[in-house]
Amino acid sequence: MRLLTRQTGFSLIGLLLSVAIVCILTVMFFNMSGSLNYNSSSNGNNNGLGMDMTKAGVRQLHMAEISYFSTHNRYATFADLVQAGLISHEFTNRAMGAGTPIVLHYDVEIELLSNGFKITATPNHEAGAGPNSPILTVDLSGRVEEVYP
Repeated sequence: MRLLTRQTGFSLIGLLLSVAIVCILTVMFFNMSGSLNYNSSSNGNNNGLGMDMTKAGVRQLHMAEISYFSTHNRYATFADLVQAGLISHEFTNRAMGAGTPIVLHYDVEIELLSNGFKITATPNHEAGAGPNSPILTVDLSGRVEEVYP
């Protein structure tokens, strides 16, 4: 009597599905990173991947606000976000002074509203912001808006 043995390994269908998933994720990543770009000549604050670090800092604050609200049922000031550990203690909301600015060359204000918040990052030209640097704002929607002077 022969015993049936089960073969182990990857099937062709499983391998093709894995490759398809990796391809889809790669395309999504590059589409997302492309949406983080904007005119790099405005302030030249891009990393090697082409993502604008000023927008990344504003997005980090937005995500911290959402996280804070989920646990405290209210929105937070910058000091609240630092105290809760959602932003490192080494970061500051000012472009100049002690600490590392969370948004390089920008001063950041968090305005608490009755139905949300508004984060405004204003370029600080004394701290090295370019003359054409935009004012960045983000609210509860998460959409970063740029206003050019």
